[in-house]
Amino acid sequence: MPTIPANYRALAGSRRTPRKGALRTADASPDEQIDVSLRLRRRPDAPALPDPARAKPGAATLSREDFAARYGASAVDLDQVAAFATGAGLAVVERSVARRTVVVRGTVAQMNAAFGVDLGIYKTAAETYRGRDGEIHVPTAIHDIVEGVFGLDNRRMAEPMLRFSGRTPADNAPAQATVPMTPQAVAQLYGFPATGAAGQTIGIFEFGGGYLASDLQLFFSSVQAPVPSVTPVSILGQENNPGSDSYTTETLLDIGVSGAAAQGARLAVYFAPWTEQGWVDIVTTAIHDTVNRPSVISISYGWPENDTINGLTWSLAAIQAVNTTFQEAAAMGVSVFVSSGDNGSGCGVGDGKAHVLYPGSDPMVTCAGGTTLSNVSGSSFTEDVWNDNGVTGGGISDIFCPPNFALPVWQAGANVPGSVNDGHAGRGIPDIAGNADPDSGYTLFQNGSNIGAVGGTSATAPLYAALAAVLNAKLGRPVGYLNPTLYTAPFRSVFRDVNDGRSNASGGAAGYTAGPNWDACTGWGSMNGTTLLNLLAPAPAEGTLGFIKTTNTPNGHVEVHLASGCSGFQTRILETATTFADESDGTWQFLSNLDLGFIKTANTPSGRVEVHVASRSSNYQTRTLEAATSFANETDGVWGLLPNLDLVFVKTANTPNGHVEVHIASRSSNYQTRTLETATTFANETDGTWQILANQDLAFIKTANTPSGHVEVHIASRSSNYQTRTLETATTFANETDGTWQLLPNLDLVFVKTANTPSGQVEVHIASKSSNYQTRIVETPTTFAEEQDGVWSLVLA
Repeated sequence: MPTIPANYRALAGSRRTPRKGALRTADASPDEQIDVSLRLRRRPDAPALPDPARAKPGAATLSREDFAARYGASAVDLDQVAAFATGAGLAVVERSVARRTVVVRGTVAQMNAAFGVDLGIYKTAAETYRGRDGEIHVPTAIHDIVEGVFGLDNRRMAEPMLRFSGRTPADNAPAQATVPMTPQAVAQLYGFPATGAAGQTIGIFEFGGGYLASDLQLFFSSVQAPVPSVTPVSILGQENNPGSDSYTTETLLDIGVSGAAAQGARLAVYFAPWTEQGWVDIVTTAIHDTVNRPSVISISYGWPENDTINGLTWSLAAIQAVNTTFQEAAAMGVSVFVSSGDNGSGCGVGDGKAHVLYPGSDPMVTCAGGTTLSNVSGSSFTEDVWNDNGVTGGGISDIFCPPNFALPVWQAGANVPGSVNDGHAGRGIPDIAGNADPDSGYTLFQNGSNIGAVGGTSATAPLYAALAAVLNAKLGRPVGYLNPTLYTAPFRSVFRDVNDGRSNASGGAAGYTAGPNWDACTGWGSMNGTTLLNLLAPAPAEGTLGFIKTTNTPNGHVEVHLASGCSGFQTRILETATTFADESDGTWQFLSNLDLGFIKTANTPSGRVEVHVASRSSNYQTRTLEAATSFANETDGVWGLLPNLDLVFVKTANTPNGHVEVHIASRSSNYQTRTLETATTFANETDGTWQILANQDLAFIKTANTPSGHVEVHIASRSSNYQTRTLETATTFANETDGTWQLLPNLDLVFVKTANTPSGQVEVHIASKSSNYQTRIVETPTTFAEEQDGVWSLVLA
């Protein structure tokens, strides 16, 4: 039994019990050196994460850098945990704000003392591992900071989800109903857009094995596809280490399927140990990777939620760490696809009960089950539940259910059945399904030899990860977390329902039967990529195009004209005169609710800048705000109102130190109190457009005199007091001043061209942030004739 110091407390969720059938045979060697990862809380002042259950296609996402600044660990917490570690004689080998992680190194004896555990050697018929029984303890001083400690126990927690075809090449005659295929052929059957995935990176998780470049060359030559760029990423010392094992086969399958179905995408292959620590570190590393920046993750591994005598084989702390990181992926627009498993409802546990695998059961991933493709003729084919030479995983989670987790709200209308074990309600998997039968699988090459066709739900996850990469490239933005969208009624047309009455019962456990609509064998069914693209594609344009005509109006009053984006800006939804007389001594803008704001910056009675707002609900006849501010009249810069109506002045010329300044006066003080006055990293500059974003970051869109001749976007973060530039990039647009430039809340770049257009009509052009402003997702003329007597803007109201 471990000795627990009096000032120590147990970490919630840290309890582990020995693996089923394991016996403790010895104490762990006290001199063995091990690395342990401590997962920390988010910084205490972090705002709440966006609700992933309400995720919508095209919603704004955070960059990895912005996410780390807002939601990462605080420097104070990192320092306090590092101090604890060094005080316990441990070496700090890594600390990460984004991953909220401190990695420490020491001996088993030091770890036993530092964490109040008693590490031993445990043996089963299948493995020998270093493990523990019970909870982890930490000092009270850091108890509320540390969410989990991983790496003390190194039992295996990952196995690949693949199956080999039992057929020889001679068996695969054309007369066979089911024959090996290529990833491109399956992608074509599933209607993937044939546009490639250039500019995207797919992250692939591996827990052993590796790949030889020569084997990749053989495979891609055999399917007549270019060899993709593949970058190995080592985690916790796990390297690309190819051999003759199934882990190497898994790596080759994942690279082959994703690379051939999403040609042009880069592949980042993350290698980690097969332990619980490996899971936590691989997920946090890949999701927060600012070098490779994967937009999609493919995971073909898992482990049963329960395979011990006394409950979870996973610690709840590990599942919570992985689950919250998947939530972070959603906030950054990263899609995650995970295999459901190849051992049916029993998951290979052998206890006569139904199980599901983690992380496939996590509600924050899109779980992919397996089907068999047969009788392929052109675009026609038969698709059934895969349950002969392997069985698709699927069922009801024992973890993602009350009281530990709420049921996913987006699955409420899917008629998910109760567990066949005890009837409890839980997260149901899979969400989708696709080709997994090894007889309709993919022929691989390992160590220079043809090893025949390989399949499994291991082949389904990378296939749909490839689809997401293709869609990202085509849309110019990430499709992100798909589950809430896929479960809505408009997306039923995406799926080919697999309704053949087959079961995934296996291993003496009761199973689930494929039926109409969603079922626990194949989810909603296989997806048609083109149909999904069409439903995810934005309307002809985003938002509402507004024109505030401020001079030369017929009745001498400022006018508001609005055209809807869903009509491609061809339908005017409002044309009205306002309460304001024509006026050009200031700045006009639409607020996010389409109220009309006017900041009068010259010729005011008091000599002070004034703020005036007229409400949309009154058809701009009622002024809801009229106030003089603390600012003297000033025109050497840009004025604007934030969503909370705080007043911003970006002074861009004649500043004392030659640098652009930001000044903010609060609405709550009636603009008498300045909440911010600071110089920025930018030198004074007027060759473009300045904008304070909704999060108070400062953006500069440089539209003239750029080195490349292309418009540039520069952003400095509010969190750095505008000293750190989080974005500096050239765009697809040539320098242009015949119109208005702005950034949308999701950082897409908008250009409203108001003069010298080919058609004589005002045009709207939008380049996506996700493509680094290289892809234009909207280019359209509008209902408006060219006009410059006022202010143009795009409003997402």
